[in-house]
Amino acid sequence: MKKKLCSAILMSFLCVFLCVLNSHAQVQTEEGMEQKEEVYTSVISENLTLSGNFVVEGNLLIRGGNVNLNGHNLIVEGTLRHVDGSLRINGGTLEVKGNYYIETIKGGQSDGALVMSKDFDTVKVFGDFVMNSAMGSGYNVFSAGVMEVKGNFIQKGSGSSENFVAKSNHKLKLNGGDLIITANIDLNGHTLVAKGNLWHTEGRISVNNGNLIVYGSYYIESFEGGQVDAKLAMLNEKDYVQVFGDFVMHSISDNGSILRAGTLEVKGDFYQRNERNNSNAVRNFEANGTHRVRLSGDKVQTVVFIDYPNSMFNILEITKSLETGYLFRNEAQVWKVLETEEKSILYGDLNNDGVINSVDASMLKRYIIGIIDEFPSENGLVAADLNGDGKINSVDSSLMTRYILGIIEEFPVK
Repeated sequence: MKKKLCSAILMSFLCVFLCVLNSHAQVQTEEGMEQKEEVYTSVISENLTLSGNFVVEGNLLIRGGNVNLNGHNLIVEGTLRHVDGSLRINGGTLEVKGNYYIETIKGGQSDGALVMSKDFDTVKVFGDFVMNSAMGSGYNVFSAGVMEVKGNFIQKGSGSSENFVAKSNHKLKLNGGDLIITANIDLNGHTLVAKGNLWHTEGRISVNNGNLIVYGSYYIESFEGGQVDAKLAMLNEKDYVQVFGDFVMHSISDNGSILRAGTLEVKGDFYQRNERNNSNAVRNFEANGTHRVRLSGDKVQTVVFIDYPNSMFNILEITKSLETGYLFRNEAQVWKVLETEEKSILYGDLNNDGVINSVDASMLKRYIIGIIDEFPSENGLVAADLNGDGKINSVDSSLMTRYILGIIEEFPVK
């Protein structure tokens, strides 16, 4: 039988947990343009250590005290707003069916702190998670356990730019919403995955030997498409950023000193923008050192540099034909070094089915006598030159026949 948090505490005659039915508060929206009303069925204002599993049917407000789950489960059926005090998971599970705000009722910086320091610590948020705490990494601890957010993940820096610094064995799972970063984030050798878009509107993301995976698009610009004071730091060879959608660099910062190593892989379009034309913004993607960009999308990818040659690729790696696989809006060459990804070629396989047989031999003969002028495989003209002399003729046809009959085990070109 589930116990309700309010009734359990009242029955124990503790005043540390106050059940305030129909407590109202005016809550500002993200833009601050309008207000909505939140009703809190339960309020915590003093120290509380759970001795069992509890359910809050409605919204919960934590406005003070130190809350310790003590290995138990706290389930909030509505919204959790955490404006002051600490919430220590301590081997337990916090499950919030609505949104979890670590910020004030008016959307300002909070003095709340969340502590996840044990391997079995679990936080599940079915709505949005908003971190807007004024408390730094000494108070907000993310060194172990798993946090799962199904809505948007929004980290703000109005109070402290280091209020969400994940370390050691802590894992963050984002399952569908957008990731919004407005302060400093250090991956510190770990992996951060955004299932939706990543909006990087302020602060610095230091990849720092870690991995940043974005299944949507990565926007270093405002929601309205304007410039932002945000930086992406890639300084180590192991730094890896993979973007399945578009990558947009629209920062006012000179990033030339922090795009020096690692790999940025983009499967969508690539845009470098600057609307103010100031001396810093024109170099917001001035890649150098050993930094490389890999454009690996399946479709034609568009590339735009507004501020070439101040901003440009250092090493550009392409996986398709330069002429047909990409659309470069700049007339000039926007890279210092161009590398093509070498594709494995199976010599003799002219239809790209992975085997060498009589079908390939027939195609080769038809090509030699002029019945066909190309092969089904895009690498067919290379795969048909079996002796590597730069010609496709009867010598290659003879080699193909001998290979199929088992007279030879490999072609001279190898």
